[in-house]
Amino acid sequence: MSTPSTGLSTPRTLPTEDEMIKTRMFANSRELEFFLNGGIRLGFQMGNSGTPHQLYIVGKTLQFITPDEQDVTFEDSVPAKGYLTFSEFADQISSICIARQEQGTIWLLAAEMDQGVSVKKEGTANQALGLSAGSDTAGVLVGPPGSSADPEMISVSITQDNSILLLTTESL
Repeated sequence: MSTPSTGLSTPRTLPTEDEMIKTRMFANSRELEFFLNGGIRLGFQMGNSGTPHQLYIVGKTLQFITPDEQDVTFEDSVPAKGYLTFSEFADQISSICIARQEQGTIWLLAAEMDQGVSVKKEGTANQALGLSAGSDTAGVLVGPPGSSADPEMISVSITQDNSILLLTTESL
């Protein structure tokens, strides 16, 4: 078994037969930071250039597993308009987790960086937010190179278009 260089000055052996290498691409270092700290990225893209987009999730639920097992039923603003802005969405989940927006992408993060954010598949807001209705969505903390964490970081590098490439090993 060879020991390749990780780019982070920590040698690592190749994955075992019950592990695989995963590749992920991020637009910038903030997105990478959100992912490494257990955040989950919503599939819903907000407007660009400050254009407000609406989240049509009024009356729908998001069911959290972690950091705190709670359900949130989204309430309309006053006066009622039938949708939420990002700020209203963030306010309504603020007792459970933090919502951040990075280049139009919404991320959910635990306030304490000791666990990831996880959402149940049964939430009625899942489809509108770009979350799975087929399986729970879970953010996990990524361990540093040489750790026994799952997943474990192998390397981080910058691509020619300034995207950030992350390689990890993960259990099958």
